[in-house]
Amino acid sequence: MKYFKNWAGSSTRNILFAGLILLFSCSSALADFDSAGWKYEKELMPASGGSGDFGEVVFDGEVLSGSKSDLSDVRIMSGEREIPYVMDVEAPSFARETHSARILNKGVQAGSTFLVLDLAAEGFIHNRVELSVTSTNFRREMQVEGSSDMANWFTLANGSIYDYTLEFKARDTSLSYTDSTYRYLRITISDKGEAPLGIVSATISRESYGAGKEVSYEVPIVERTEVKDRQANSILLDMGVKGLPTNRLVLETPSTNFNREVALEGTNDGTAWSIITNRDVIFSYSTPKFTGNKLELRFPDQNYRFLKLTIFNRDNQPIQIEKGTLYGTVRKAIFPYEVGKSYKLYYGNPGARYAQYDLNNYLQYFDASARVKFSLGNKHDNEQYKYPTGLERPFSERYSWLLTTVLVLVVLGMGFMVFRLFKKQSTNI
Repeated sequence: MKYFKNWAGSSTRNILFAGLILLFSCSSALADFDSAGWKYEKELMPASGGSGDFGEVVFDGEVLSGSKSDLSDVRIMSGEREIPYVMDVEAPSFARETHSARILNKGVQAGSTFLVLDLAAEGFIHNRVELSVTSTNFRREMQVEGSSDMANWFTLANGSIYDYTLEFKARDTSLSYTDSTYRYLRITISDKGEAPLGIVSATISRESYGAGKEVSYEVPIVERTEVKDRQANSILLDMGVKGLPTNRLVLETPSTNFNREVALEGTNDGTAWSIITNRDVIFSYSTPKFTGNKLELRFPDQNYRFLKLTIFNRDNQPIQIEKGTLYGTVRKAIFPYEVGKSYKLYYGNPGARYAQYDLNNYLQYFDASARVKFSLGNKHDNEQYKYPTGLERPFSERYSWLLTTVLVLVVLGMGFMVFRLFKKQSTNI
């Protein structure tokens, strides 16, 4: 009996240990890089700049279109060693810090409206003033001046504010200027013989922008269609390949004095269409009171090959769209770099998953300006690639019986240990 207890205890521990080893082996096997699963490769070549320990490379159109839509199948290798990397999207950034302002000495004189804004103290950095106006359908010239003592005034900005809402929605009641710290702002609005504006309040703010980086694609219009039952017409844009991420469409047209609702859809196969923008507006006006346009659509990142823009004309004649340009933010990889080492980028594996590296947690503590810039070489078919007879399932699915067996053994082993412990406590009682 003693031998059996020792054997049982030893066996139970062995089962648990073996189970844990198998489970960890299964999870680590998922992370292994097998070049046979990746279809394409490109050489990474140092291009210019930097002397640090990290390199960066911008993905080109071939990588973007040849990878999975989320780029989770991109890998960087140096010989047989997998190199960790961080995916970076160089999107533009924007920040706004707002300060309250009190309106002083508001009045009208000689066809102009005057008001003074008090920030209550100096030292606040600001570069934009926006008026809250109840009036509609107006266009006025406005001047902004700054002062520290309300005696000496310095011009900060001259420009126009406007609101047109009868036929289309276009409104801008703000002016920007260079960074200033004046406590007082004096606003002068030229009313040009019209009724003074209904100014309710004003907001002073400091806005800062990070430009980001974009890549542009001039996309040909391959089809024009009239949609009679919807009083609309549509144009079909062809990116040429799928997988190129974009988030902005800019149109060119010689037409003027129009305001149209538009909708944007996307597809890869020409049959299953997905809505990108359900309703937006484009307009272009050249009139004595207002000149301006909005010929741009912004939307969340998409990577369809075909885009269909539908323009709702109502009872108007269709406008002529001559050209469409799509824009997307630059995507790049940042990776540890050693002088003298060669690097390759692999992509094109539908079964790949996101790689998770520790580099994500500490890259921010290194100087970004010291990175070595890399360029991508020509696209090559990976000689080690083996065409899958079917998309290879994850390890856990291909060997589900093994994982199930291990789990059952672990549970039985733990149950047996609990039973022995309970029996031993009962005997002692």
